[in-house]
Amino acid sequence: MKKKYLIVAGTSLLLLAIVAAMWVLSGNSLVDGVERSKTITFIVDGEVAVTIDRDFLAAQDNRTFSATIRSNGKRPQQTRYTGILLANLFQQLGLDLTDRTQVVVKAIDGYVSTLTMDELQNKRIYIAYQMDGEDLKPINEGGNGPFQLVIPSDPYSQRWCKYVYQVEVK
Repeated sequence: MKKKYLIVAGTSLLLLAIVAAMWVLSGNSLVDGVERSKTITFIVDGEVAVTIDRDFLAAQDNRTFSATIRSNGKRPQQTRYTGILLANLFQQLGLDLTDRTQVVVKAIDGYVSTLTMDELQNKRIYIAYQMDGEDLKPINEGGNGPFQLVIPSDPYSQRWCKYVYQVEVK
């Protein structure tokens, strides 16, 4: 019985070590992710169109807005974010959305949120960089940023995207 337990435990540890090594070797380490998260890269037609940082975002026509965080069975939390409407950001960047069908927002932790053009034009969808007057902290500091996709009308905050580093237009 003890031998069987040791074999299972050893195999589990070996598999965990292999997965961790593959993660690091694939370039998806937390350090790389944190470095990527300092900017947002916009991709159109498979090509990098523009890359922006927090200072650029803060210099735009930003809004402070309320949103309710609902997650993990916790009580809803009313929060004030500061950011820019994503549709307005595309205009500021001069990115043409004609004949496009979707926007894919990607996070350094692998999470992806997809938006239709109808949603982008008809819903309040923001790229936020502050919460309750404080800059959003990166993942390595326990935060949700430095950039976060916030959709106030999303009933369970499921399509919100923390740690945004890339926005792709398709």
